[in-house]
Amino acid sequence: MGFQEVRVRQRPRTFTIIYNDILHDRSLSLRARGLLCTVLSLPDEWDYSIAGLLKIINPEDESGNLTPHPGQGRDALYKILKELELCGYLIRERERGSAGHLGRTIYTFFDCPQPQRPAAVPSQDTDEETAGNAPHPENPDMDKPDLVNPTQLNTKEN
Repeated sequence: MGFQEVRVRQRPRTFTIIYNDILHDRSLSLRARGLLCTVLSLPDEWDYSIAGLLKIINPEDESGNLTPHPGQGRDALYKILKELELCGYLIRERERGSAGHLGRTIYTFFDCPQPQRPAAVPSQDTDEETAGNAPHPENPDMDKPDLVNPTQLNTKEN
């Protein structure tokens, strides 16, 4: 019998199981699918901040500075996150401190779309305390501000 050489090349035992539904969901762009699959492959303790997400989708140069691929900067990332949120794969929540100040944003990613949460039903109270909280006719979105890109209102009289 002759001498045999056996070589076994194994990949690292780290892998991610992704539902095919994500890959076939036509409501998601390819960038959104890619970001979602990438995020789902990360450990729970990963830094899910905007800076942390930018680090994993963009390369660094020799000095450690991020060099974003075209279309993969901060604004593009916000757009992709909004898309994932609208399709039900992401829920973004803002913490509020004891004094009512806005705190950190909590990102919860899902591997299947979540049902849309119903909007808060406005109270029918008409007392003086709640009357001032109604949205202004010229600014109808003031009751639900966009916390990522808040609208700045011009308060100066013309």
